[in-house]
Amino acid sequence: MSIGSPLSSIIANLILCDLEARALKSFDIPLLFYLQYIDIATAIPRDKTQEILNIFNLFHFRLQFTIQVERNELNFFYLKIIKKQHKRV
Repeated sequence: MSIGSPLSSIIANLILCDLEARALKSFDIPLLFYLQYIDIATAIPRDKTQEILNIFNLFHFRLQFTIQVERNELNFFYLKIIKKQHKRV
């Protein structure tokens, strides 16, 4: 498909939906949340980040994903997710 074709975005979306479905089935950990809209936002244990990234990147050699690790807050479009520590009494 050429880039300017009206079908390009539809086909790209179908391919990424297939990739997501396959990747999510292969995760061995439960996800607290998974948000996708161009970018993907999720919460995973730090020791699993490379494993998850590898799962996405093994789908096709031309599709290469990157990962951005946030500590206490995550900006996802117009949404800000803040991790708060609760004090135990």
